[in-house]
Amino acid sequence: MLKHKKPTTNASPISSDKLDFKFSELNSKELQTIVETLNSEQSISTLDLWGCHISRDRLRSLLSALGKYRKLEVLDLGDNYLADDGCSIVCNFAKTAMITTLILDGNSLTDTVGAMLAEVLTTNPILRTLSLRNNGLGNTSAVHLANALRKNRTLKTLNLYHNAIGGQGARALCAMLQTNRCLISLDLRCNAVPTHSLLEAIQQLCLCNQRGLDPYSSTVTDKSATGTSTTTIRTIARAGLASASLFSLKHDDTERTDVEDNVSYSYKPLLQRISDQIDATSNDDSDEGMHICI
Repeated sequence: MLKHKKPTTNASPISSDKLDFKFSELNSKELQTIVETLNSEQSISTLDLWGCHISRDRLRSLLSALGKYRKLEVLDLGDNYLADDGCSIVCNFAKTAMITTLILDGNSLTDTVGAMLAEVLTTNPILRTLSLRNNGLGNTSAVHLANALRKNRTLKTLNLYHNAIGGQGARALCAMLQTNRCLISLDLRCNAVPTHSLLEAIQQLCLCNQRGLDPYSSTVTDKSATGTSTTTIRTIARAGLASASLFSLKHDDTERTDVEDNVSYSYKPLLQRISDQIDATSNDDSDEGMHICI
């Protein structure tokens, strides 16, 4: 499994608003230092524990103490080999914690944690970013997340890069985006999504959300020698769903493939015109902060 490496640093682990203990082998003394610092420094909003390989018992003790600290916004537990049982501990904490960003990249999570993660999305009222890169989440987890996001109105970024999500999971996420108006970034790269048009449809729906456009009414005009036709972005999303469904009838979508079927290919020029029209009609001339992944 790929691991995203962060650069090491010799700087002090304590800054004005961040505790940075990445790649530290946390012992009882360092855990006590974290807790005492959080109690004394009310400006700390970020706790970086990337690559600390924290044990389950110490993780449980730490999160119990963090539950009393209401200023923490960002919790980075990436590359800690938490596995599913460790994820369960984190999810129980995250359901009521006042954090806005939770990072669980590279933790050997399997498809059985989907329901736990979905419960976080349905109970945490302020979580805006959930990063699950480089794990083993599959279709079941994607469907659970999609169902939770149908009602969630706070999450802005969901990072599912390099998991094992196939056509079924991607279709559920695409269908969710036809009613969810909050999610502006959904990274499904390096998964087992069978058709490019489905990824492109997800991209356009996220872009609509970012620009405040309604996919039901936002249209692209197609001018050709035979006349002019207008298509809504929602129709393009349905085309992406249809192409993935057609592909799944012909292939086992649990296997990774880069094959592009005829249905999806026929919509690629139209998808590009949608993107061009959104850029042309948007009142926001700056793309700073944009993160739409395909």
